[in-house]
Amino acid sequence: MDQAVPSTTFVNDRNIKRQKLEETTNNNINRLLITHFEDLSNELIYQIFELLDSYDVYIIFSNLNLRIENLRTNSNLRINLDLSSISKSNFQHYYKEIIIPHQLRINSIRLTNLFIYNHPFSPLRRLTSLCQLEKLIIHNIQMHYLEELLISLRVLPKLYSLDIEPIDNITNPSHIYDRIFRLPVLKYCQISFKIKPNAILLLETTNEYSSIEHLIIRNDISFHHLDILLSFIPHLRYLSCLNIFRLKDNPTNIRPIILNKLSHILFQMRHTTFDQFKQWITNLSHRIEVLCISTKYDMKYLDANQWEQLIINHIPYLRIFDIQYTYTVHKDNQIMACNSAEIEQFNSSFWIERQWSFEHLHGWIKNWDNRIFYSTNPYRRKYFTLYGETGQLEKKIHLNTVLHVHIRSLQAIINCIYYFPRVTKITFEHIFDISPDSIATSLNCIIPLKQITKLVVNCHCFSFEQIIQILCLTSNLCIMILKSIYLSIPDYWSLQQNENFQKVSKTNQITNITIEEKCKLIDTRLLVALCPRLEHLTIHIPTDVFQLTIRFLLSKTNENIRRLFSLCLTHESKSLVETLKTFIESEKLLDNYFLEFFEDKLYLYW
Repeated sequence: MDQAVPSTTFVNDRNIKRQKLEETTNNNINRLLITHFEDLSNELIYQIFELLDSYDVYIIFSNLNLRIENLRTNSNLRINLDLSSISKSNFQHYYKEIIIPHQLRINSIRLTNLFIYNHPFSPLRRLTSLCQLEKLIIHNIQMHYLEELLISLRVLPKLYSLDIEPIDNITNPSHIYDRIFRLPVLKYCQISFKIKPNAILLLETTNEYSSIEHLIIRNDISFHHLDILLSFIPHLRYLSCLNIFRLKDNPTNIRPIILNKLSHILFQMRHTTFDQFKQWITNLSHRIEVLCISTKYDMKYLDANQWEQLIINHIPYLRIFDIQYTYTVHKDNQIMACNSAEIEQFNSSFWIERQWSFEHLHGWIKNWDNRIFYSTNPYRRKYFTLYGETGQLEKKIHLNTVLHVHIRSLQAIINCIYYFPRVTKITFEHIFDISPDSIATSLNCIIPLKQITKLVVNCHCFSFEQIIQILCLTSNLCIMILKSIYLSIPDYWSLQQNENFQKVSKTNQITNITIEEKCKLIDTRLLVALCPRLEHLTIHIPTDVFQLTIRFLLSKTNENIRRLFSLCLTHESKSLVETLKTFIESEKLLDNYFLEFFEDKLYLYW
């Protein structure tokens, strides 16, 4: 239920900062009739510095003039390091010019590049000097580095926010949790682990308890393991579990867990019955005020009377009840459909008095009726799925909390009764044959496409021409994930000469692309020509064109790939490491690079 989790996406932050920067600068320039940046006041320049990435400030303003240079170097403004998208050579420069001179001003660090953790210039090697560090986001880190890191973090006196997502599997999560819980001032913790199914969780018995108040668990976790963790977090106020389940052979906790400060619970549950959830929450001593649940399978979640009794007897302080229950019914199996009388029970006086309202919608995809029962008035989630519901309204209903829209049919776009003013991510599935001109126009009627930063196309029938139509209206798109590249008319030359292709190539801001299925060399060339600002590419290269594709992507003369510095090659074997290394060196494609293999992926960074 990622829609209910506070966002940590730096892409969105950058767009917000860009908008604030434009507004601040324009307002002040218009008011003061200033025509040169150097004429701005110190206060306004500091505001601009705060809204920009620290490396951008260095690149743009370094050595501009003595006054600006003094403001930049002698400032007490906090520095937020985002090292998620930086080349190897630029990182070394960044380290010398930003990290070393200003380490006492570093307030937050975001690392997602697996090669930086073991880099000689990694900021994590200077943790003891980062005494002002408050926020740390660590993704794609190897477990042996993470274990060392968590020990080092204990010396940081102000670290209150931690976000961890390792790249490899965890065989023994106990000591990882134990080290996290020992961080002295940690308040916010978000974790996403790849834990093996047979992992055992046994934390050390101690009188010490964690200071964590806000916990988000994005990986699979059973109720049994969750109970163990909660027994060490007595100050918890907010709990979110995005993949919670109940194992049949797990023992049920017989001792009540006392969490008197816990007020918010957000659960996405799978293979968990209503009775199992009821048993868990009745065993919890709490003061829950907000309960958000996403689930499926067990129709008992649609029993209003059961919910009414549970809330009255065990969740008496509840102010917000937010449920989303999804299920599918085959056209030949209508006996499994939800009884409308059961849904009507949610219109009783109990629900009306609390102003809790619900909707029950459905949409057909081939032979399946996709149904969803969810809370409204208002709709609070950051995620919304369009199945194909229809409606005729003079004015669309605005869903202001939604940041990610998942679209599962063309009809869902055409007949949508909603408008999503704050959406930044779109995911497509089950999109069938439509004309290239219609989808972008229809989509722009329900979503302001200009603000989209991430696009996911998880279907085969979505043609490349349709992608281009959407890109014409998504000028701020940064990340694009495609199932495959499909051309309705395989005329590559005429497509590249197309007016829309040329427009997108000149204006788009896409830096990160993933192609999940095999990508032919000619398709790779087309993609690179369309997105010349590309920095990171994840791709499955066919064996017969492997060397040709690598030679093309590492070419030093192709202007379209001059910004590319990172490759992830999927569906590969470990034996390819030496083969690729030999090929790169024999062809003299790169002078200074890192090469790593994890699971079935080969990572190249230069």
